[in-house]
Amino acid sequence: MSSGCFGSEHDGQGDNYSRHSMNCHSHARRDEVWTGVSGSGRVVIDGVARDVSAGDVIDLPVGCKHTVSASSTGLQIIEVQMGEEICFKDKKKYSSSCEF
Repeated sequence: MSSGCFGSEHDGQGDNYSRHSMNCHSHARRDEVWTGVSGSGRVVIDGVARDVSAGDVIDLPVGCKHTVSASSTGLQIIEVQMGEEICFKDKKKYSSSCEF
């Protein structure tokens, strides 16, 4: 298991990353769980969009295409990864958006 934090409010240097988003991607060997810490945004999982805010828990099963984007207020989430292999090569990026 591994964990991390996706913070899109600022980079610690004072730069604002509101409306920041990550590439649409999937993982072949790991599940992820995202927990909203502060702010708000939108997640897209296999083409289905939903709003996310502090306290929300998002389950991302192996193989699902997913992304997250922050609103103008920014978004912080904690990411926990669980699976047989947790490494960069497990991440498959897609050139199109996750919204179908």
